Amino acid sequence: MSLNNFSARIAVFAFAFWTCGWVLGCGGAAPPSAPSPPRPVLGPLALLVPEGATTLIALHPDQLLVSTSTQRMVNALATNAAFDTFTTRTGIDPRRVTEAVFADYPDGTLILARGPFDARLVAEETGARMTTVESSSDAPLLRRAGFIGNNRFEVVALDSDVIMVGQGLITALSTAVSCIGRGTASQCVSALDAGSPRSLWEDHKSSHCVLYVPAHLDLPPGLGTTMLLSGVSALAVIATPLGSDALVLDVDLRGSFPEAAEDNFRTLITNIGVTELGTALGIDVGAERLTVRRVNGGVQLHTALPVTTLITGLRALFVADIRELLGTSQRSPSPH
Repeated sequence: MSLNNFSARIAVFAFAFWTCGWVLGCGGAAPPSAPSPPRPVLGPLALLVPEGATTLIALHPDQLLVSTSTQRMVNALATNAAFDTFTTRTGIDPRRVTEAVFADYPDGTLILARGPFDARLVAEETGARMTTVESSSDAPLLRRAGFIGNNRFEVVALDSDVIMVGQGLITALSTAVSCIGRGTASQCVSALDAGSPRSLWEDHKSSHCVLYVPAHLDLPPGLGTTMLLSGVSALAVIATPLGSDALVLDVDLRGSFPEAAEDNFRTLITNIGVTELGTALGIDVGAERLTVRRVNGGVQLHTALPVTTLITGLRALFVADIRELLGTSQRSPSPH
């Protein structure tokens, strides 16, 4: 995963709820659907992500928004009016979502969200918007699969307050949904099962913003970075807002590394920081604050980025994409 790809994920996942809103497109004023019978507690949504995911981001949006740093970043990239419009259109207020997971697959993307909304209503109205319906069932889970335009979606109400939206073809999705439908979610095979991925989740499950790469990194051959990261079996990037102008980043890499890994990582981050992209995102400042330490079974990196610089960089890089997702030409808010 290159730095450009990782930076793009910051924008993509930060505004995934708007993409989800375009898919769901339901009206918040519609009457609630009939209540579903009680089901076993699903537990953490990250552990419901089926096997095969290449990256996975686990968030607690309502908790993140308690931080002044997070509020500044969100306010700089979207207005309260945009949030309100989304909420009216979909019945889901992203600011009140208690748990969200975004996962990438080779041929699709998966979103799960938990919060104070009617998941069955969301699934029903999404199915009503499908131009071609492939399958539809109301029990044991309310589930709709089909096409909206040229894109294939599958929407499932996993619980009264948990929605799953899959785009594209995710091979393991049907197996996972069937497992959850039988009330045996704890027996589902997760992308974070066993070994290093599960260990990473156990260590960081209390964090509010974590990106997991649960498998060996697929990097182009012949690069110094590829050699340095060739022994990585899984990794996690933990973002923690601090105060009003800092985003603390911890990178937890599991696997085997060369003898001089600590120095090599410092050189890598320093070199990234002096690039145009690195400077725009404040990575040059992060390189000066970087600490690297080898631990049993891996390497850990710790630094902090200035939020003001990060906001300016993200807006410059992604403002056009954000406006396209929102469907507006509104002026960008101030980063202050």
